[in-house]
Amino acid sequence: MSPDIVVQQPRRDPATEEEEETTNRLRSEADLRGSLDNDSLTEDEIKQIEADRAKAEAAAALREEDYQLAYAIDILKGLSALGPNAE
Repeated sequence: MSPDIVVQQPRRDPATEEEEETTNRLRSEADLRGSLDNDSLTEDEIKQIEADRAKAEAAAALREEDYQLAYAIDILKGLSALGPNAE
């Protein structure tokens, strides 16, 4: 049995990978000059933002560990988003 979609694991260059990781960890949007503070967030909104951030970090870790699985999940999420509306 052959797969319907073949996804090749991307090749990694260790030198550029380390450089990208260090630059990504050092700067964030909050570090930019003129960034805004949002003091009007409620506790529930802060918890939701933290949960979304944790989900994004988990997805990024999955992409690092198993690119093909992450690609399949992306396809399934896209298909469910494009599917018929239950009205």
